[in-house]
Amino acid sequence: MRTTDFAFAVLAAGESKRFGEEKMLYPYEGKPLLQSQIDKFSNLDIPLFMVIKPSLIKKINERNFNLLINENYNMGISSSLKLLFNNVKDKYDGVIIILGDMPSIEIDDIKRIKSKAEEHPDKFIYFVFDRIKGFPTYIPSKCFLYSHLLKKDVGAYTFVRRNIIDFMEIEGYERNIYDIDTKNDIKKGDGK
Repeated sequence: MRTTDFAFAVLAAGESKRFGEEKMLYPYEGKPLLQSQIDKFSNLDIPLFMVIKPSLIKKINERNFNLLINENYNMGISSSLKLLFNNVKDKYDGVIIILGDMPSIEIDDIKRIKSKAEEHPDKFIYFVFDRIKGFPTYIPSKCFLYSHLLKKDVGAYTFVRRNIIDFMEIEGYERNIYDIDTKNDIKKGDGK
């Protein structure tokens, strides 16, 4: 049986417009939001990547993450995905992604989606809760060839919408859709 190789990535190069300041550095449970993500996932047993904007360099301890600096972060999530795909293509069968502003995602979620991706490495796999697409999301390497379809804030789910790839949903929890867009989102709870 062939072994599949996956990478894991945190996308954290957003502009934080609705938040009003740099949300990746905003205190969350005693440390910057992004640092809490790094600390939680730094011991995963797969290659780790993080896409950040230049202003975050030297403001976090990236531990064992490979940093990818998105100079074009103002072009939306598509620019982060393209940068990531260019750095993992030809090396991995796919990549599992989360967003830096989703602090309630757990290691168990990563293990669940990784297990499904090992069984179905050619499917786009994502969590869903209350019929809402969530994270983590597994993107197979086949999709890397279609990165030209990603524009501005159009994410990887466009591969499913355009019928480029078969998909699989994993029933998740509120934490799989909970993200922080404003300071009020932090006060609402942790999405568990």
